[in-house]
Amino acid sequence: MHATHRYDSPHQPGCTTPPEPARTIDRPHTCTHRQGHQVGHILRAAADAARIAEIEAGGDPAIGMPLLERSGRRATPVLIDVLDCYPLTASGSNRVAQLMNTLDRSLRQTADW
Repeated sequence: MHATHRYDSPHQPGCTTPPEPARTIDRPHTCTHRQGHQVGHILRAAADAARIAEIEAGGDPAIGMPLLERSGRRATPVLIDVLDCYPLTASGSNRVAQLMNTLDRSLRQTADW
């Protein structure tokens, strides 16, 4: 990516595509060149930690949710702004992908867990 193609705005730090004119700060734009699977670089560590806790508890899926909630509470507005520049993750077929999707949707809906 060349620096001359970079677009920065107060609500989309580091985004490389200017927002569509009809968008407002209440509804941030999604950079069309970014792919949902890249969200894993942002959220996979939290999902992995939740899954490990589930496995250590004998596979109990209820154990992972409090860990995801803690990750959501710790998420900064900057992290959520960066996340908003990507499309939503797919729910996925494995448990880590499902946990990551749950965290992704929760962070985008509200910063209040």
